[in-house]
Amino acid sequence: MVRSVPRSIRQSIGLLLASLAGALAFALLGLVPILGQTVIPVLSAGFGSWMLIIELIATPFQRRGLLRIADRRSAMARRRARTLGFAVPTFLLMAIPFISVLAFPAAAAGATMLARDLLRSDP
Repeated sequence: MVRSVPRSIRQSIGLLLASLAGALAFALLGLVPILGQTVIPVLSAGFGSWMLIIELIATPFQRRGLLRIADRRSAMARRRARTLGFAVPTFLLMAIPFISVLAFPAAAAGATMLARDLLRSDP
């Protein structure tokens, strides 16, 4: 358990930096006329959804011995439609105040089921 603390800190910092870079990029692209009001919000929601699910499926993957973020990303990439089909509505529900309090336990349970499905479909 003590060995997992430095790994968790490194992964958290990596995800934080990736999220910050994405937020900065989407904020700057949001200033572009027309594109910033149409396409960028959709891409930003997709990116935020992907980052949220990377975090939500961490525990089920770790319990199965898959400790790296690359393991999660590769499993998610193989089933991209299924992953985004769960991730986008979850992300949008989490963005609504008070609803997120009710949605988070369901999102955690759903992410566990998604992780199980992603791992079952691995070659």
